[in-house]
Amino acid sequence: MPVAPPVATPGWLQRFSSLDRPARIRLGIGLALFALMVAAAAWFAGRPDYRVLFANLSDKDGGAVVAQLAQMNVPYKYTEGGGAIMVPADRIYDVAPAPGLAGSSQGVGRRV
Repeated sequence: MPVAPPVATPGWLQRFSSLDRPARIRLGIGLALFALMVAAAAWFAGRPDYRVLFANLSDKDGGAVVAQLAQMNVPYKYTEGGGAIMVPADRIYDVAPAPGLAGSSQGVGRRV
């Protein structure tokens, strides 16, 4: 008795081409949205979380802090209106207070 050859299951390309045009468009849009969500999640996960280092500083003190941060190669941001200087959360305890601000209660300073 002869044995019939096994029937090959259709590959993903054959399955895709067997879909009608609206179904292919919906599938393409779904894949594009999925890729966009993955890219957005990767982008947000890679951004550092910034915390306030000093707030309500005078222009002179703010300049001293920014100069110290630039010298230490620590990234920083100003909040809206320049009311606070922010640094990445993982670097906040690595930053020593600027000269003249060691006793200030305005900043976080160095962890003891």
